[in-house]
Formats: sequence, structure tokens, C-alpha cells
Amino acid sequence: MFVRVDRDRCMGSGACVFECPEVFAQDEQGMVVLLTENPGEGLRDAVLAAEEACPVQCIEVDE
Repeated sequence: MFVRVDRDRCMGSGACVFECPEVFAQDEQGMVVLLTENPGEGLRDAVLAAEEACPVQCIEVDE
């Protein structure tokens, strides 16, 4: 699994961090920070939940 984020589209809702704090964080301005581009298979469901929860769809997951 490979994860990408479009920081230019991020609105800082924090939904991704709520769903999967092992992969997503927020910077000082509240914008998404990707902690790892290749999370382990054990985080698959949480990463997909974060992708779905993003209100501006700035997370892309390639499986």
C-alpha cells in the first residue's frame, strides 16, 4: 500500500489523524503531515478509513 496526500487541498479537519494517527499528523497550522508513505498491512483498514473521512479528498491510497 502506498499513501499520498495533497497538502494544497488539505483544510486541516484532522479527520485523518483521528482515524489513523500512526500514519497522519498535523503541523502547526493544522495541515496534514504524512508520517509514512508505506504503512504496514495492519494499518490498512485505518488508512482507508482516513481516506474516506477526508472532507476534501486529499488522501490517495494505492493498494
